[in-house]
Amino acid sequence: MDFLSVFCNRIIISTFQSLVGICVGGDMITKRIPLLRLVTFIVLIVFILTSAVLLIFNNRVYSYLINEQGRNTLHLMSDSTEKNLEGLFANVQTALLFYGDYLDQTNYYNDPDLDRIQQYSFNVAKKIQSEVPQVSVLYYGDLQKRFGAFRLMEDGQLRMVLKDASTNNKMNFYSGATKVSEVTRVVDSYDPTQLPWFKPIMEDSSRQWSDIYATYDENFSLSIAAAKPIVTNGMLTGVVGMEVKLKELDLFLMDNPNKGSGIIYILDRSGQVVANSS
Repeated sequence: MDFLSVFCNRIIISTFQSLVGICVGGDMITKRIPLLRLVTFIVLIVFILTSAVLLIFNNRVYSYLINEQGRNTLHLMSDSTEKNLEGLFANVQTALLFYGDYLDQTNYYNDPDLDRIQQYSFNVAKKIQSEVPQVSVLYYGDLQKRFGAFRLMEDGQLRMVLKDASTNNKMNFYSGATKVSEVTRVVDSYDPTQLPWFKPIMEDSSRQWSDIYATYDENFSLSIAAAKPIVTNGMLTGVVGMEVKLKELDLFLMDNPNKGSGIIYILDRSGQVVANSS
């Protein structure tokens, strides 16, 4: 505003001098000016100054409102996304507790194979397929390095994955939900106890969510899993989990009604992009 005042003062002085006199050879020769012209001049100057002040004030108010609206929109989007994510993950954890608590109370761990665990897992997978659609895999692994899982496919089918004595301790991928279906892939060496969803549980049984990891499916998709320890007679015997593919988070963010034309990003603890709405 100081610069504007100086600038306007100079305009007034210069204009006033041109109205009240002319400079000849460095000397000012004054002339009489009608009162009406002088009043008109003063009114004009006041109008110019007032218009300039209002223009600057309006621009500042407009910028403030735009910035404030942007901040409010960002906060609304962040709060909405956070609450929706909490609901999304809470559903997974609730389903996981339902899955794991039953196995805590059984002695299925002592079976020579995973048949009974797989039958129970199949029933749970059928139940959560419609109720918790963000889950892509439901699995069980134990300290005997056995592994059983059901993949919840987009077309509604369930496909079994199994590693136990009946598969010669190789991990078989099946085209259907039973061992009589076609084996589509075999992994010779697979130790579930060393994977991101199992190993942290052995170090901290309260750990509920894994770090991001690449799955062993055909696409090596990036996923995150909720995991729960299975405890038998006070001892850790295995881990159950439910996996959520990161592309499910992308789809979830894309459906956020508050994002407008913006893009929502989810970052992990190291600042890496986990999912986005683009």
